[in-house]
Amino acid sequence: MHNQHRSPDPTKIERATATSTVALFFIFKALHGLTKFFIHSSRIMRTYHTHFGVPLGNTSGWWDDRKRNQKPVLPLYLRLDIPSSLSRALSCLRLSGHNFLVQRLRHDRNRRPYELRICDRCDWHTIQDEEHILLDCPHEHLVRLRTQQQLTFPPQFEDSPARLRTFMNQPDIFGVASFVAKCLALFP
Repeated sequence: MHNQHRSPDPTKIERATATSTVALFFIFKALHGLTKFFIHSSRIMRTYHTHFGVPLGNTSGWWDDRKRNQKPVLPLYLRLDIPSSLSRALSCLRLSGHNFLVQRLRHDRNRRPYELRICDRCDWHTIQDEEHILLDCPHEHLVRLRTQQQLTFPPQFEDSPARLRTFMNQPDIFGVASFVAKCLALFP
């Protein structure tokens, strides 16, 4: 019996890589063809574009070679020298690694639709997502945290998809990170 370890054929690896690259290209091309309403209604697209500040792909040339070949810029909190616990808190918030109902009920055995992941800390009957917890929720502990911080909070009833991004990109990134860490600690 031959039980020798054979090295993989480099041409097969190159073909597989090329095939997966082409498949990804067609997926992104298909996303580009979606209507603006569908893109904005998609939770994944909305979360990604809200948190990372990337414009939605509904303009012509949004996925051209010039933009694709640019090296991505690290977020400000990863470029500054802040404690790792605060950096971890911001990363958990940006990557949905928190325990808010919007995530917890997404991965629950009895999964609920996005619209039914209502905040259990207040009586506003809104979805308990990142924006609601950090900026809007009238729960007493969250209101106390907001009043203790020397941060700029966007107007509460402003209907802008960039409210969370505006809040996260404040010059006082240490204060933002500290506030986010304290808010995440309220949701063990």
